[in-house]
Amino acid sequence: MHGKGEKRRLEDELAELNREKDNLIRRMTDLNSRYEEYVSNMEHEREEISKANRNHIKLLTAKLFYQTLNEMVFTRRKEAFQLMASCSS
Repeated sequence: MHGKGEKRRLEDELAELNREKDNLIRRMTDLNSRYEEYVSNMEHEREEISKANRNHIKLLTAKLFYQTLNEMVFTRRKEAFQLMASCSS
């Protein structure tokens, strides 16, 4: 009689351990998919930031080019007006 009770207790413990193992496997699978989703999101955000940075660099380059061009035009106009003023005097 004592052997059957012990066997039943061991079977119950084995069943409980199997349930715990299954729960841990489910949790590990869930955490793994959450991690993969996180990594995917981070890669997407990194790509978006890189695109925004490239666009910002283009805008800054265009602004610098426009400012330099504007300064050159201003200098040439100033020189032309000075030349016209010196010719008329």
